[in-house]
Amino acid sequence: MKRWILILFAACCLTGTALAADPSELTAVGKTVGIRLQEDGITITGFVEDGCAEASGLRTGDRILRINGTEVGTAAEIGALTASGEPVTVTVERGGKEAEYLVTPELVEGRYLLGLRVRDSISGIGTVTFYDPESGAYGALGHGVCTPGSDELLTVSEGEVVPSTVTGVDRGQKGSTGQLRGEFDPAVRLGTVVKNTKCGIFGKMSAGLDLGDGYPVAACGDVQTGDAVILSNVSGTETREYDVKILKIYPGETERNLLLEVTDPALLEATGGIVQGM
Repeated sequence: MKRWILILFAACCLTGTALAADPSELTAVGKTVGIRLQEDGITITGFVEDGCAEASGLRTGDRILRINGTEVGTAAEIGALTASGEPVTVTVERGGKEAEYLVTPELVEGRYLLGLRVRDSISGIGTVTFYDPESGAYGALGHGVCTPGSDELLTVSEGEVVPSTVTGVDRGQKGSTGQLRGEFDPAVRLGTVVKNTKCGIFGKMSAGLDLGDGYPVAACGDVQTGDAVILSNVSGTETREYDVKILKIYPGETERNLLLEVTDPALLEATGGIVQGM
């Protein structure tokens, strides 16, 4: 019975993915991966003190769209367009509207720089929920990736998933969710990220990967409260089953399915409960 409930939980997280057809069986994974998301644009996160960029009127949170009319998507592209030291027109998006600012790069240690700190990608580790060996489709996280410091979903232009190893756990405590800490090798690409939604990230991995055991898929409406197990990777690369209890079901809701309580002593000792990255 516990294994049957496990596959139901995995099936409830299919929202937002593009499976080739309704599968009769999926792999319940529970393994962490390294995730890198390339933002759709470049966000200003700070300024060099007394720099030219802040004085021009640019602000933290502005999303850089173009330099002298040329679209940019990475910090490296900004560097290439400002390397001459000539004044440039920086077009940004702020509050849903575009604005232009004239900025003159400053010479710093032999390079012309705008005096900006920017972010063009986000990376971390998270758990894969399910995988379809036939199509390569997968879902991970169970929640969306938001812009740091806000509840707004990150707009993603592309992304990738790579193998990861959990190196430590910051245990959850009252008022703090805790998180998994890990490392990954960006040279080994498992797959792509296609969507970032409120229900998680979705994409394609190489078809036929061995990521765990297959389970028959059941309808979300068949889930019941009571004892269950989850698959989780909270140390190294090992994935284990842990006891949980389904306390409540939220039928018809699109952003949450179940309320879980961790009851397994080993998992409580390792994490304190549910932590970010699980």
